[in-house]
Amino acid sequence: MEELVHLTSAGNTYGGCLLILKNEGCHLSSQDFGKDGLIYWAEYKGNTFAANSPVELLGLFTLWKELGSNWNYPSLDIWDEIEEVIEES
Repeated sequence: MEELVHLTSAGNTYGGCLLILKNEGCHLSSQDFGKDGLIYWAEYKGNTFAANSPVELLGLFTLWKELGSNWNYPSLDIWDEIEEVIEES
């Protein structure tokens, strides 16, 4: 049986996220905006992704990879389903 885990977005997950993106073929970079923070960038076959953390960057890349250019489904009302799951917990 596989060990159960509880993952939280934190600094100790950044390396794994960046490794996954690199293994997917992304060119990675970052840009330091001083007091405004660091922006992480991934470029993949001409597509660019930017985020405040590697966890967010992996999420954006995965969203695009799974859904393609139709990643934004304004008509998809999944919030009702999410609220039901939360209420059942």
